[in-house]
Amino acid sequence: MSNTDLTIPGSSSKRGSLGGCLLVLLVLAGAGAGIRVLYQRGEARKQALQEQLFEPYWSAIAEGDVQKAAGYRTPAWRAANAPSAIAEAYAAAQAEHGALRESTVHSAQGYSEPGLAGQALKVKCIFVFEGGLNAVVTYDLHRATEQDPWRIGATHTEQRLGLGAL
Repeated sequence: MSNTDLTIPGSSSKRGSLGGCLLVLLVLAGAGAGIRVLYQRGEARKQALQEQLFEPYWSAIAEGDVQKAAGYRTPAWRAANAPSAIAEAYAAAQAEHGALRESTVHSAQGYSEPGLAGQALKVKCIFVFEGGLNAVVTYDLHRATEQDPWRIGATHTEQRLGLGAL
């Protein structure tokens, strides 16, 4: 007769199952709380980028202050592009699609690649133009340290949209 044959029917096996279920519930609750915290951090990051970087950048573009708008771009971008590139891209987009009615930060994801110094984000923004176009524009953001402000590097759009350096 083995030790397993000596258990009283219905005693420890039910307690063991109940304990296992409680353990699974605790693990799931902890995972849910962790996911919620990550979601809240992501939302806070998107909100901060919207308010501290993109709204001032887009406002400067809309007001025609391309020098101010260029100040939100990385030094590498400014070295390779004239501030007028921003004005030209916005004018072309406005001529084809109407004025930019709304722009929001949709997602912000950190990334790294070989040779990349500092911190980097890929930020997807949704643009809504008066002419009805909804477009996704992806920005590469860079900063040297966590204390530095984010700056806009390269901009990626579908070529057919003709949004250029927005």
